[in-house]
Amino acid sequence: MVNINEVFVQKFTHFKGEKILFLDRDGTLNQDKGYVHKKTDLEILPGVIDFLVRATKLGFGMVLATNQGGAALGKYSIEESLEFNSAIASEFSQNNIILSAAYICFHHPLSSDPKKRDCSCRKPKPGMLTKALLDCRIGSDRALMIGDQETDAQAAASAAIKFQKVGSRELWVMAATQLEEF
Repeated sequence: MVNINEVFVQKFTHFKGEKILFLDRDGTLNQDKGYVHKKTDLEILPGVIDFLVRATKLGFGMVLATNQGGAALGKYSIEESLEFNSAIASEFSQNNIILSAAYICFHHPLSSDPKKRDCSCRKPKPGMLTKALLDCRIGSDRALMIGDQETDAQAAASAAIKFQKVGSRELWVMAATQLEEF
């Protein structure tokens, strides 16, 4: 059973990397159709695979960092969210991209359940990022966060992690340039 009171960690494999690449999920890696949770709705965005292949070659380990408040709102189950993340990891592995883990916040401030409203892990708070840094034994100076929302940028800044905004093929190309300079 998932403890909804803290960040949930879904491990896929042991973290390997000299540096860590935090990846937001919906709108960054996959098409955001609003509360996406069905494996059949998984649509990886253009530019993502090429970027992650390059990041892998440059020694980055990959970790998903995602708010999934739809579970707290009753839009989908926690299990459905975990299955969706597993589908992403599987899609990546077909391209020799290793997703080590997903750090997931299942809270939402508008939840009808008071226990599912407040936390330290929901972006823009840095809780999930700081926990992942500790778990992976990587300093924030060796971390890069990729996301499409201001909350991603705020969480990264609060955790002293560099941030790169994406959301279009052009922005993925810019992010790839930042990888080379990292």
